[in-house]
Amino acid sequence: MRRFIITLGISGLALCSYAQELALFKQNGKIGFINKKGEVVIKPVFNKGTSFSEGLAAVAYSGKDYGYINTSGEFVIQPNFKGANEFRGGIAIVTKEGIHSYIDRDGRKVRIAGADKLYEFTPEGVAIYKSNTKVGLIDAKGQVVVEPKYDVIRPFVNGYAKVAVNKCWGIIDTKGNEVIPTKYEEIGNYIDGYAWAKYKGAFGVIYNEEFKAIEGADKIQDIVNPNRVIARIGKTWGLVNEKQEWIIPSIYENIRQGNGDLLAARTGGKWGFINAKNETIVPFKYDDAIGFSKDGLAAVKSKKWGFIDEKGVVVIPFEYEITALNFSAEIQVKGFINGLARVKKDKKWGYIDTQGNVLGNTWYDNLELFNKQ
Repeated sequence: MRRFIITLGISGLALCSYAQELALFKQNGKIGFINKKGEVVIKPVFNKGTSFSEGLAAVAYSGKDYGYINTSGEFVIQPNFKGANEFRGGIAIVTKEGIHSYIDRDGRKVRIAGADKLYEFTPEGVAIYKSNTKVGLIDAKGQVVVEPKYDVIRPFVNGYAKVAVNKCWGIIDTKGNEVIPTKYEEIGNYIDGYAWAKYKGAFGVIYNEEFKAIEGADKIQDIVNPNRVIARIGKTWGLVNEKQEWIIPSIYENIRQGNGDLLAARTGGKWGFINAKNETIVPFKYDDAIGFSKDGLAAVKSKKWGFIDEKGVVVIPFEYEITALNFSAEIQVKGFINGLARVKKDKKWGYIDTQGNVLGNTWYDNLELFNKQ
């Protein structure tokens, strides 16, 4: 089989699949890839493409079909598809001659008997399987994991998905086990054994399949810390502990969770930061704010976005836009991730480190998030 080789941006650089994290960038209408040092690993020679996923990226030259390259820039699945999605769980959806189909990492078709529609696989290797009006799960070999019995299966988040039967919601894992039975009127994402839910008209928290109502709550955010549950009464938000007791009354216009001890909160139309004792640590003076990242910095907005530390000291000045929406995925990430933040300045995109240095000293027309290989 003939392979098309793309010249690497760095001479002598040895790469292999799953060896590093790469980010798709766009410059002068062309797509390429950089590493976390800001080095161009694959030159911008493509007109269209997806981020790397499971060591492969779908790319296409101008007027040509899509194929899949590895992190060395070699075509390992030849370009003969009119459409191509990212690999998930060893499977990707491609389009050829108007027909959608699954392929594996060798480019071979994976046939699913009786499937009415094709759905993206999860990283764990399962996909929604629809037959008539019901949905179940299949694995990457096309075997049925869960017979179609649900009305709805939401996308998997960290290995768990919300499911519904007759408007009653529960949670399943990728093997189809119901970790939370389908008996709730509403339900949140399942995180570390916890989920919020609505049951018999009351909002509360589920843990070990036991539901405990939160007095007065009419909305709850997904539970990141069970001892700091963000809940709402009417139009204002507060904080609830693991015993379902209000430790901060519902007095804030909004509250956002982050890493560390501080919470972003809004009152009087301005954002600041509080602790779990409802003490103001960073004054309410910002137009917007995102919770602290693991890097110890929080994104705050004063006309433009900058970053502060946990004492409220401005570490990176207010000169950026920070919304980081992937080209090819419906996920929204803001602020620092593992020491880098994707920012926009003067209509160009780049990454900055926690000292505000621009990665590779380069700005791009567009730029995606780094994906693990």
